[in-house]
Amino acid sequence: MEFLIVLALSVLANDSPASPIVVEDAAVKLIRHVRLPANEPGVLTEFLVKEGDIVEQDQLLAKSDDRLAALDKHIADLEFQVATEKSENDVDERYAEKSLAVAQSEWQLSAEAAQRVATSISATELSKLKLVVEQAKLAREQAQRDLRIAKLTKQVKQRAVESAQQKVELRLTRAPFKGMIVELMTQANEWVDPGQPILRIVQLDRLRVEVNLDGKRYGPELKGRPVKLKVALPPGDREVEFDGEVTFVSPELQPVTGQVRVWAEVINRDLLLRPGSRGTLTIRK
Repeated sequence: MEFLIVLALSVLANDSPASPIVVEDAAVKLIRHVRLPANEPGVLTEFLVKEGDIVEQDQLLAKSDDRLAALDKHIADLEFQVATEKSENDVDERYAEKSLAVAQSEWQLSAEAAQRVATSISATELSKLKLVVEQAKLAREQAQRDLRIAKLTKQVKQRAVESAQQKVELRLTRAPFKGMIVELMTQANEWVDPGQPILRIVQLDRLRVEVNLDGKRYGPELKGRPVKLKVALPPGDREVEFDGEVTFVSPELQPVTGQVRVWAEVINRDLLLRPGSRGTLTIRK
């Protein structure tokens, strides 16, 4: 669970800006939590998680009825296979090449014979043979064009497969980040509409500390400085420390107070921190 520790409290600091900055009673709050919605209208067929489950990024959390989407995907796959076969079938092109070669050879031999013996081949016959050659050339061009169209059709069908797969994916709800499922907001076998929240997930592994400091004394030089958060945790109010560093110093000053907003992030070791906890933050040299 990633939390936000808002520190708008008293800051105990030495006169030197390089000295440790101590903030008491720092509050721990969630920083990243998402209500995941349904993407498509339909029946929510099942949840694959329950409250309290720790999930990984991209883990499947819930499914909606995808029978029609899956059928469309299957049809798109078959159409893509047909288009692939056609795009790789160059039989017509090779046949046209052979036919052209034969026609050209026949015309050439006849033309040479007519030159040797004027009466052996009539002009009409030579014209017909020449026409056959031209027809063979056009047939070759048509075969080449058909093959180019087949390859383009394959690309179109491939995009159709991707589109169909996306529609299937829209029926699946996946975790956007590693975190904990804290609330199921509907039940399996209920109808859901697009945008309707179905579950809530919170990030656990990092916390954020936000503090307002004197803008006249502190600035960008704080970025990267190590921090330590000390919190009393149950049982027995045992004190536990969490390490981190300053990750952001705002370039803006608050116009009324002259304070600057500073963030530090700490690692929630073993997921011990909970929202609402309070502790002491120290920004070190």
